[in-house]
Amino acid sequence: ILEECDYMSLLVDDLLLLSRLDAHRLELERKPLDMAVFLPEVQAQVAPLAEARGLALGLGRAEGSVQADPLRLRQVLLILLDNALRYTPRGGRVQLEAFRQGRAVVLRVADDGVGIPAAHLPHVFERFYQVPRVNAVEGKSNGLGLSIARALVEAQGGKISLHSQEGQGTTVTLTF
Repeated sequence: ILEECDYMSLLVDDLLLLSRLDAHRLELERKPLDMAVFLPEVQAQVAPLAEARGLALGLGRAEGSVQADPLRLRQVLLILLDNALRYTPRGGRVQLEAFRQGRAVVLRVADDGVGIPAAHLPHVFERFYQVPRVNAVEGKSNGLGLSIARALVEAQGGKISLHSQEGQGTTVTLTF
């Protein structure tokens, strides 16, 4: 019962966040974030979970600076990293990086996990949409993570895209 209550509480929190984003009522504290400082902090936060799941969590380039709300950008990256860790089998690799591309800064979370079947790709950012699977490592999902990530990125003036191939992994790209 306690586990279900926790799950329901998180679901309500997610729905409230989406409601605030829809109504443009989420206050964002945007400031310059140096990726050389920010990404190692995020990696350090997630590293124990990756290690417990038998996965390598690598940090690639950490270049550039973005104008973003640190709490909300961290939330986006944690959603993406959680998905990557959830759908990457033991012994796999997840990579986090940021680099300059022209005037933009690109953040990328990539894994060599199970990937997403092509038929589901057009729907992955929809609310409550879940790719039917039996191979998630652990945890219960409400199907809101990627829709929250997209809304938070777009609220900060960024763009999010996802590329995946079944059996070869998934890459999510944020462009600011």
